[in-house]
Amino acid sequence: MIRHALVLSLSCLLAAGSTHAGETDVEPQRSISGGHWHAQQAEGTYRIVTETVGYEHLSCRVWIEWLPAAGATPVARVPVAEISDGFWSCGSAADDLSLSDDMLSIKASHAYSHEPRVFTLSLGAPGNYQLQP
Repeated sequence: MIRHALVLSLSCLLAAGSTHAGETDVEPQRSISGGHWHAQQAEGTYRIVTETVGYEHLSCRVWIEWLPAAGATPVARVPVAEISDGFWSCGSAADDLSLSDDMLSIKASHAYSHEPRVFTLSLGAPGNYQLQP
């Protein structure tokens, strides 16, 4: 009986110790769709997908997908290297990720210094985007 109580107590302590402040507020993945692209004989919309990664210092990965007008399988999918390869955390508010026509805006902050930054991207034909100053 004492052995079971000890095991149960240790399990509770380990479970409590593995929870960090704010982790429950993290969205593991989210996406938005919109805008319009066209290239040669094809056209469609954009889908932006974000994923939160990390443990103590959370970062995000961001992908741009070019969806055809008829179908759900992307024609192209590329990571936004400027965010995904750095230590940037994407905001979780509804307006932290916005897509209008062919312009994408992502509000982020550096995972270590907490420096805020807005990444503005001009989206183009499948597989192409350009970071705006």
